[in-house]
Amino acid sequence: VSFHHANNLQCSQMPTDVNGVKEDKHILPSTNMTKLGAIDVEVISLGIGKKGMFDEHDIARSDLKRLGVGRIMDLLASLKDRRLIDQNKDGSFSVTDLARDALYDDKTDIKVRILRLLEEKPNSIEEISKALGKRHEEVLEKIEELRRDRLVLMSPLRVDEKLLKYYEILPGSLESIRTIHETADPSKEPTHNKILGIVDEIARDVESGVAGKDTIKKINRLKRELELL
Repeated sequence: VSFHHANNLQCSQMPTDVNGVKEDKHILPSTNMTKLGAIDVEVISLGIGKKGMFDEHDIARSDLKRLGVGRIMDLLASLKDRRLIDQNKDGSFSVTDLARDALYDDKTDIKVRILRLLEEKPNSIEEISKALGKRHEEVLEKIEELRRDRLVLMSPLRVDEKLLKYYEILPGSLESIRTIHETADPSKEPTHNKILGIVDEIARDVESGVAGKDTIKKINRLKRELELL
């Protein structure tokens, strides 16, 4: 697999089924309102596992090589176009803060992140652990809590003559757990007050001429709060 000719990737002829499935049928809503498909998550997880940067060699050594060069090129172009990855001068790629906020923001409860992942499709414990970069034991503990709360369902699935446990999200689960976390902490500031506070911070950055990466992070925080309304 080689991407040396992939500098300045463009996404003008992006097919509707880059990931092997129709994009509009398998999407994962994130906190920052970015749409992530199953293969998007796989690429971003690869980057997160490589401390935020990956290159063609990392892709060639991963399961992504099954897609073939053409599909991988289109996929990388799409991720770049959506500002989920940046392409570096040496041809490698960096995972952006926008992509990190989707599933890898440690400020977001891991159970919420698991439910976001399961919104896209059922997953096994191993797949969830790999996607989120969390220990198997930690994911299993949280999954069991979600099962006890009747937010996820375990379904046995036969794969290569083996019976594996797969977990799927139940309707309304993500909204339920968001409500639980909003009301569980009595000291938690009301969402509308948070929004006003963040807007004030952004306004001060702009007025003082210091708007930069920190301002972008504040904008992403604002998007997350708006989603809760």
